[in-house]
Amino acid sequence: MIFQKFSLVVLLGALGELYLFFKVAEWIGFLPMVVLAVATSMLGVAMLRMQGMALQQQLSLALTRGELPTSALVEAGSGWISAVLLIIPGFFTDGLGLLCLIPMVRRTLIRQFFPKAPPPGGPGPHSPHSGPRTIEGDFTREED
Repeated sequence: MIFQKFSLVVLLGALGELYLFFKVAEWIGFLPMVVLAVATSMLGVAMLRMQGMALQQQLSLALTRGELPTSALVEAGSGWISAVLLIIPGFFTDGLGLLCLIPMVRRTLIRQFFPKAPPPGGPGPHSPHSGPRTIEGDFTREED
């Protein structure tokens, strides 16, 4: 049942992308449409490469500070999704990919899909910049 729904979504998405290809080609011409599609794919590939390098730097920085790199991973994952949407040929997926590049939209989507994730760009729960961490309690020392 799930496979049938997924197949239907993929088929409708492909038909929608074809329709948009024809409409854009009708509006701006065939050759500019092809150049635009190739340019967005190249932008996606470049973005994917930059996201990988940025993630590597953020992970090493977070690990050297003794932090959990969850916000870096969530932010990089959303950037990779944006890049893949740009690489996939089609103007609907390009629009979604470009929309996900807007920081406010990206952070809203992250909060929507990962409500327990720390805010992107902000300190994590174990960050030295997250303020003092005091655990209160009582203890008694017992002799053996």
